[in-house]
Amino acid sequence: MRLRIDDEAEQRKAARLFFAAHEFWQSAAPGSELLAMNRLEEVLLRCDRFNAVAERPAIDPRVQQASDYMIAHLADKIALDDLATEVGLSVSRLSHLFKAKIGRTPQQFLEGHRIDRAAQLLQRTTFSVKQIAVAVGFESPYYFSLRFKARLRLSPRAYRQRFHMDGSGPVSHRPFDGRPRDAKQVHRKRLVRDRDRQQGN
Repeated sequence: MRLRIDDEAEQRKAARLFFAAHEFWQSAAPGSELLAMNRLEEVLLRCDRFNAVAERPAIDPRVQQASDYMIAHLADKIALDDLATEVGLSVSRLSHLFKAKIGRTPQQFLEGHRIDRAAQLLQRTTFSVKQIAVAVGFESPYYFSLRFKARLRLSPRAYRQRFHMDGSGPVSHRPFDGRPRDAKQVHRKRLVRDRDRQQGN
């Protein structure tokens, strides 16, 4: 069966998520498999909305709206009351629908994507742990480190060090913008450039 997505914006989103899942899957960094599955899960959820042969929508549109809102506002302080108001549901109803359709509470979903984004920033930038904590919506770097370690079994600093040991290195000082990049290829280009500079001296 083929799935057709006519919405170009959704096509681009799905492609970015798929490439991100592929990059995580190929990485040797701890927790990469879990991060890849998170990305792949989001690809499948988004694509399922365009499945014309489905008997019923896999996800309530209000749950989809809530999840899209959280993903788009990871750096913001998101209260469950405000989120429920945003989609026109009570807190209890939103929580029930989220658990039934996605298998996680809104808070678990939000934290999972925040940690996912933080892992990307640790891999791709040289931002401090404190800067990354703020960028993904954690007010306390200490609490961020606790939650990161609880999910990926390594502290943010240890995760960055372990990831860089495979030669990938931080490839950008800018936050990840969703575009797929070949980190190892960039690293090889840097090595060639540095070698050429040394030979020129």
